[in-house]
Amino acid sequence: IYRKTLLPVILLLAAAALYPAAADGDEVLALTESTFEKEVGQDRGALVEFYAPWCGHCKKLAPEYEKLAASFKKAKSVLIAKVDCDEHKSVCSKYGVSGYPTIQWFPKGSLEPKKYEGQRTAEALTEYVNSEAATNVKIAAVPSSVVVLTEETFDSVVLDETKDVLVEFYAPWCGHCKSLAPIYEKVASVFKQDEGVVIANLDADKYTSLAEKCMEFLVFPH
Repeated sequence: IYRKTLLPVILLLAAAALYPAAADGDEVLALTESTFEKEVGQDRGALVEFYAPWCGHCKKLAPEYEKLAASFKKAKSVLIAKVDCDEHKSVCSKYGVSGYPTIQWFPKGSLEPKKYEGQRTAEALTEYVNSEAATNVKIAAVPSSVVVLTEETFDSVVLDETKDVLVEFYAPWCGHCKSLAPIYEKVASVFKQDEGVVIANLDADKYTSLAEKCMEFLVFPH
């Protein structure tokens, strides 16, 4: 954090970390005991992720699943949904969920699911849903509100005295960074319209010398 204390940003990050559901995008439909069978097994196929908020693999999947949901947003024949198994244990038990995340495909008009066993990437999930639903959806580019810094732009952005700047130093291979990504993106989107605040990040693998100058220890995310 540079210059003035970004207390609202810190509080939002803390809240998002404590309550991951608040950091989720709006494209994935959250199901409950009372809404599950009203949405699933109806007039469209449904891909459902059964997850737990504390699950590291679920957090890693979150941005990929959000990309998937954004891509299928206009596909009326497909529903992309999720169930919090900590909150709705009976639903997860009913469908034999024993580990997280569990992803299941429910064909149109059916409550008999097929378990997804493929890679947990937006591309692989899209290919799977297309094959099951006979759709031809392409991955949608999800615009980011995070300002991507480079060696050329770092000083001009970070040292701008008219703005408060929050910078995440990350590494592409870092699991914790991937878990933070949807939360950090949510924070950036909240502050997007505030001209006095910049939410940014820097690839510390790519710009190692610059990162070393700013970070006391090369531990990610920082």
